[in-house]
Amino acid sequence: MTNKEFFLKTWNNEMASTMSAINGLPDNMESLNYKSDEKARSAAAILGHILNHAEEMCNACEKFIIEEKSTHKQFNSKQEIASFFEKHARLLTDKLNAVDDKTWESKLVCLLLNFF
Repeated sequence: MTNKEFFLKTWNNEMASTMSAINGLPDNMESLNYKSDEKARSAAAILGHILNHAEEMCNACEKFIIEEKSTHKQFNSKQEIASFFEKHARLLTDKLNAVDDKTWESKLVCLLLNFF
């Protein structure tokens, strides 16, 4: 198994686990705004941060740069969360399947932080 095949297998497993977790979210989006401490992130903020990565990884397949943004996705419903993640997770799989092995093994993806 190549490194790329291993990554895709792992990604697909994680995609299924993430979709299961998303489907387990409450329908009431307001409950996702609860913070156990003023310094803690809410579940909504964590979702907006983590799910942004699927979109950023899709873009990295073409640009070889991950542009991590300081702003995070805001979702209005559990269905919107599921749709966003499923779209970008499948798109990433398609894009990675199109990457040839030489490119996979030789190209580096840079991280560009846009926090300012």
